[in-house]
Parts: sequence; structure tokens; C-alpha cells
Amino acid sequence: MGRRHKLSEKEKVTICEQYLSGKKSKIQLASENEIPVETVRRWVNQYQEFGSSIFHKKAHNKKYTKEFKQEVVEAYLAGEGTPEHLANKYNIPSKSTVQKWIIKYNNLEELRDYNPKPEVYMKDRSRKTTYEERIEIVNYCLEHDKNYKDA
Repeated sequence: MGRRHKLSEKEKVTICEQYLSGKKSKIQLASENEIPVETVRRWVNQYQEFGSSIFHKKAHNKKYTKEFKQEVVEAYLAGEGTPEHLANKYNIPSKSTVQKWIIKYNNLEELRDYNPKPEVYMKDRSRKTTYEERIEIVNYCLEHDKNYKDA
């Protein structure tokens, strides 16, 4: 199921172009379109960096490797920019994503790979399995280098 968007791609581009051409202020655009000024500012920055492709609808969340997250956090710690600047630089949709990675890093939590596939648990299954069936499932996963999520 896709995400719902209040404004179309075309409307977002129009908002950015109206601001960049000096026709309207961020406050005017935010008020007219009933969106926060912060959103207009973020859209304009992303539009300047990546063009209109930044507004293409996405069917699912992006996948980020732990190495990528580490790179972004290290860039922040090296003073290469604010979370918002780094989000734009690395094409991350929200500065809050970068902020969460920084907080995890500072709390000595592991930055893990992200996979948007939902977790699968045996509890959700409609029938109970026997002890022997569970052993068979575990052996299959071990032999084929799989886990519940991938199997």
C-alpha cells in the first residue's frame, strides 16, 4: 500500500518555484497550502539539491546500511553540517532520521541495517506446529542460511 500525499508532485514543484522566483514568501506558501513553514523550507532545499525527482511518490521506505548510517553520523561529528544539511546532501527525506542515528550513536547503540520487510513470527500462524516441525524449520533455516524474515 502506497503512502498518501496531501499535495501532488506538481503542486510541490510549483510551491518551490514560486518561492525561488521571489513571487511568494515561505509563510505565504505555507498558509495558502495549509502546511508548516518548515515543510516549505525543507521542500525548497531538497528541490534545489535534487530537482523535481525528489517529489516522486515512493512505494516503501528506503533501506539504509549500517555503514551508510555510520558515514552520515561521522560527517556530522566532523562538523560537515547540520542534520538537515546532511539529510539533503545524502538524499535522506527527513532530518529527524539523521538526528535519530546521531542519538543512537551517542548512546552507544548499534546502528543496524534497515529492512522494511515486516517481521514474521510463528505466533501469527493459524496452526500450531509440533516440536519436530519446529526442529525441521530451524534446520532448514540453518542449512539455507535463512532467517524467519527471509525464509
